[in-house]
Amino acid sequence: MGKLLLACAVDRCLKARRDVAAFAMIVDAKDDKAKQFYEHYGCVAFTGQPLTLYLGLGHQGGPAL
Repeated sequence: MGKLLLACAVDRCLKARRDVAAFAMIVDAKDDKAKQFYEHYGCVAFTGQPLTLYLGLGHQGGPAL
């Protein structure tokens, strides 16, 4: 279920990107287990904020989930 929710969130971000200048989706992981989930799908933690991660939306089509 988590993968589906993440895919839906990415899809919404990609659709919004058509109208606004957006290059990444930011997520706040609730704990280390959630962080590992996001990292599995390509999210990268911010330096100094290990539970805040971003996923680049790419130039065309965005990330593959």
